[in-house]
Amino acid sequence: MKVTVEAAALAAAIKRSAAERRSTTLPILAHVALDAEGGQLTVRGTDLECWTESRLEADVNNEGAVTCNASQLAGLVGRLEGLVTLRHDDDKAANVQVSAGRGRWRIDALPAVQFPVPTDEKIRTTPCSVDGTQIAEWIALVEYACNPGDARMPMRGVTLDADMVAATDGHRLAVLHVPTGIERPCLVPKAALAHLLPVLREGGTLAVGVRDGDRPVVLSAHAAAHSVRLALIDDRPMIQGIQTISDRTVSQKDGVELTVSREHLREALRRIAVVAPAVHKATQIVELRAGPDGLRVQAGNYGSELVPYTDEPDNARASTDMAFQLGYLLDALAGIATDTVEIVGAGADLQAAFCPTGDADRSHRHIVMQVRK
Repeated sequence: MKVTVEAAALAAAIKRSAAERRSTTLPILAHVALDAEGGQLTVRGTDLECWTESRLEADVNNEGAVTCNASQLAGLVGRLEGLVTLRHDDDKAANVQVSAGRGRWRIDALPAVQFPVPTDEKIRTTPCSVDGTQIAEWIALVEYACNPGDARMPMRGVTLDADMVAATDGHRLAVLHVPTGIERPCLVPKAALAHLLPVLREGGTLAVGVRDGDRPVVLSAHAAAHSVRLALIDDRPMIQGIQTISDRTVSQKDGVELTVSREHLREALRRIAVVAPAVHKATQIVELRAGPDGLRVQAGNYGSELVPYTDEPDNARASTDMAFQLGYLLDALAGIATDTVEIVGAGADLQAAFCPTGDADRSHRHIVMQVRK
């Protein structure tokens, strides 16, 4: 194999293929596969749960395939400019020769036949009818709420269903009730989003592959120069629980229902964060008190600020007190684009929903559990 390609394009492709790769005892998973054929160089990477592929325009002198150590190759070509030439003379050779200008280097290599290839046996793929860029925007609004380090698998990523995009870590829940066009519910791990979202933002088409009737096993996205394929987790048991919590929160009859300026509330929280004491694991607790004059933001005796209502609330009780983790509230407000925000359903010791105004169905919800004071 002998191929010449732009160094910057190759470095970007390797970085994309190796993003968020976990340490492994399998040497081949620390490599990227290089396949030079038909005027292009294809760069592939995998951790056995996610497969990525990038296609680059290249000058192919001799077609062939090999795998290279991803960190070595990325570290080298990332420091080069202009064109770089990769050469691998023999399938049994233990390295790839890299040349650029007057420089010559060797990178550890393994035979291409050792690189894992996903199987499509008995998988039926159904493309999603919704544009990939729109799905990427929806995922970006909710992904903050998941916890990739949680031992419980449903908390580690974003749940996709036919009419919902959601994420939760058990303490907060971000939900968008939107028609996604995805026929089977599935869970996309947080780590895999680093590969999936860039492809969708390039206009990639999303598709779900099912096996054994209706069990989702593969989620794939294809754009002009990049593609990604994910091994999926069936998330049907989680869907009903998310729906129940979401609906119950916005229908609490004994809670409040008020509207305030999003920016005013966010700035009040940021100022309170400066003086609020940290409790367990640097967590800051803030109280929201809904009264007749407005929403008071308070952190014990360390400071308070009144955020006026933008609309006169119908049922804001003078003694409605709520307590939340301050960081959770800031995350929820960051996912809302409207100038004002509705706070709905915060009964005693229950969760509250923060929703953009102007949405009669409240299909966009950021739900945060209260903290017991």
